[in-house]
Amino acid sequence: QRLVSPQRLTFYRDNWYLEAWCHQRDDYRTFLLSAIHTAENLPEPALQVAREELDRYTAESYGIFSGKATGIATLRFSPKIANRIKGAIWHPDQIQYTNKLGGIDMQIPYSDSRELVRDVLRWGSDVLVLSPETLRSTINQELKRAQAQYTTLSTGSPCEPHT
Repeated sequence: QRLVSPQRLTFYRDNWYLEAWCHQRDDYRTFLLSAIHTAENLPEPALQVAREELDRYTAESYGIFSGKATGIATLRFSPKIANRIKGAIWHPDQIQYTNKLGGIDMQIPYSDSRELVRDVLRWGSDVLVLSPETLRSTINQELKRAQAQYTTLSTGSPCEPHT
């Protein structure tokens, strides 16, 4: 349960989000609209935030997880997909260049790795996280969990349908 001052609605990757000032955290927060169960208007007026300030909050780090960037991810994409990656905008402040192998290296600011991890995983073996080590480790652990599911499929995977 939160007391928030709504600022704007954002449609991002097929979902609606509420960007708001959270009075409990005394900071901006982004809420998945479908996860909000109930809402009520209160008699006090909502706090008004300057659009420029809200834009700074939402634009600094990667994806829907806004806030001050706490790290820079360095990704190396293979030459095989370099043409698909070249010119792709993952973040307005990204740095992208062709490396000596003919692939693309990209640096992306982020504050929360969850969405970045999913986006990196979709490129499979055509991407490598060069840094930071914590992000590379998170990707490695997720790949091991995925591999374990396929390895144990014959003995009963948690993803098998219930009968």
